[in-house]
Amino acid sequence: MKPTLLVQTVFISLVVASPYHEQISHPLTENTDIAYLHRSSKLLQKFLQPNHSTNIPANLDVGNKNSKSKTELSKNWAGAVLDAPQNSAFSYISATLTVPKPSAIGSSDYQAASAWVGIDGLDVPTALLQTGININIINGEPSYNAWYQWYPSPSVNFDIPIHKGDVIVATVNVTSPSAGICQIENHTTKQIESKNLTAPDATATLAGRNAEWIVEDFKADGRRVDFVDFGQLEFHGCTAITGGDRVGNYRTYGLGDRPTIYELVRDEEVVTDVHVISPDTLGVVYKN
Repeated sequence: MKPTLLVQTVFISLVVASPYHEQISHPLTENTDIAYLHRSSKLLQKFLQPNHSTNIPANLDVGNKNSKSKTELSKNWAGAVLDAPQNSAFSYISATLTVPKPSAIGSSDYQAASAWVGIDGLDVPTALLQTGININIINGEPSYNAWYQWYPSPSVNFDIPIHKGDVIVATVNVTSPSAGICQIENHTTKQIESKNLTAPDATATLAGRNAEWIVEDFKADGRRVDFVDFGQLEFHGCTAITGGDRVGNYRTYGLGDRPTIYELVRDEEVVTDVHVISPDTLGVVYKN
């Protein structure tokens, strides 16, 4: 799902390798919001209607992080986004994460966050192929579920158990603009599930313009769910591959290629701390 931006781009520091390519500016307007599809447990899974909202005014300082990387403030995304170089397209993205134990904030019956990898959805807002996990607290109890989605179709749960501390590998592989594979591997339990998907309609084909590692605060029943305190989550082995240049070469990219960093804002406060730990590891921390 496409992020809702809040303020003008700022530049901050990240200790990463030298960039291979320059970032292209992304096209979102400050008042853009699109349909959200509820990625909850089967008990709560729903199809949501579009909701166009106005961004809150904010002039927020996301802090210093010691190098040069573009940062955006968003109402729903925290993480990192790579833009494909000219004449190339991302066809693969992967990361490994350890399922955290969430902590409730207040007394809401349902609190959640989604952690996922995906291709497109930003420069190509009509299509997004993604897979990941939900980190939930339902009636005070933690729960987890894995899912896949080709937006604008609704997400679908994988039938694979997820528990706190499990090591999860999430992978998206684009085989053509209208076909792809989403896979979740529970490395701890040695279970793997994958799904071959096709574009839900002619306007939802992929271009491979963006590769994303994201923690998301999604919407349910027309409003954002209460964002759960997920503690600290790290995406390891962050890899994105292009194979669309003029001579057909494949090239591997990572967090050393100067991604755009997204920090998530709630009630005019930045509630995440996103930082590149190494060229293949991204940290996303919930700020108490």
